[in-house]
Amino acid sequence: MLQPPGDMQNPIPRPISARVVRAALNRLIVAGCDESLALKSAASIVQGGERQLRLSHQSLRRTVFRNDLSIAVVALGGVAAKSPSLRAKLGASARALTRLVAGPHEGDAYAACARAAESTSAAYHRVLRLTLPGDMRFGIEHESAEVALDCDELARLRFGARLARAPESEPSQVGSLAVPAFVD
Repeated sequence: MLQPPGDMQNPIPRPISARVVRAALNRLIVAGCDESLALKSAASIVQGGERQLRLSHQSLRRTVFRNDLSIAVVALGGVAAKSPSLRAKLGASARALTRLVAGPHEGDAYAACARAAESTSAAYHRVLRLTLPGDMRFGIEHESAEVALDCDELARLRFGARLARAPESEPSQVGSLAVPAFVD
């Protein structure tokens, strides 16, 4: 049986255009904006200082990721996305309306965060399927791993689990992603 060349884990190296990379990075930026919107909303609902602090910290980390990705998009000659998707804005409005009618519920807030984190994680996995230069891949893999950990924790917190042990120190900020020359 004939196998298609390459697979999803090991894509065939081939020249990739700066336009394709810019579009992929902008999708990551929008996914991060969507997740940050859900995290900020949940932080205002969740009871308990440590839980609110964790959600706020996750939102701030997404801001750092978006800034790094934005720098890479601009360096590649593009315009970086700056706001969440229309779907995320409508979802946030619907959740706010539900809170007005039924009152706030921590499980619902965590569920919205978990869904947004899953979407962000999926966006990172799609970008990592592209043939990216090593430096850019390293930064995106680092961010992807952090998003995946947050995704797992948010899914557990939805059902009332305890917070995972906080990291010993604040995670270091991911530096600017190196931007190599691309084929246009």
